[in-house]
Amino acid sequence: TTNKHEKFVFFPLALQPERGIEIVAPFYVNQAEVITNIAKSLPVGYKLYVKEHPSMRFRHWRDISYYKKIMVLPNVKLIHPSFNPKILLENCELVITISGSTGLEAALYNKPSIIFADVNYSSLPSVYRLRSLDDLPNAIRESLKKEVKLSDVNDFINLLDRNSFPFDIFGFNSRVIDKFQHGGFMISNEISMKSLDSFFEEDRESYEMLAEEHIKKINQYKKLEKIIGPK
Repeated sequence: TTNKHEKFVFFPLALQPERGIEIVAPFYVNQAEVITNIAKSLPVGYKLYVKEHPSMRFRHWRDISYYKKIMVLPNVKLIHPSFNPKILLENCELVITISGSTGLEAALYNKPSIIFADVNYSSLPSVYRLRSLDDLPNAIRESLKKEVKLSDVNDFINLLDRNSFPFDIFGFNSRVIDKFQHGGFMISNEISMKSLDSFFEEDRESYEMLAEEHIKKINQYKKLEKIIGPK
């Protein structure tokens, strides 16, 4: 349970292993250390609520010792992974995430956020892109003062919409898992070219559509370079 009268910062643990940390933010792979730094950087009177990623059940939960290390921190509360994150987003003062989409969700709940890597919503004024752990205390103080403007969020959502196209990424991933990973229980290390060719042929329309959309985007950037010049 959460105390509605308690001021807290929300930190959702990221799924691991996962490219969002290992590739995008490799210096922050040790999330327990990140949590410790955040806890030490909080203003007086604030708590840090840490919630485990519910999908960790598919990757094997972290060791009990890992959770105990978080629980012993004096101003930190460990939230059960089944707890509704909307309640945390509605009641928190600030969201801190390494590179997850919770930072964008925070804006939808009129809450500022701090991120540790460049993500697609980094341009939002309510998002603080942290460059160094040494800057955490200042980043938290500054972010707590920020007011999220609905117009900024709407502009970003419209930008996403203009640069998006329909594609069932979850359905595609499910087909990959069923075909090559035994329904998600095992990653096969023996994939024949015949199986790959068959899989690609079954999804030929999807790949052709993805190729066309990438070509469109490449051509857009080429036109833009002619106008403003290369970076």
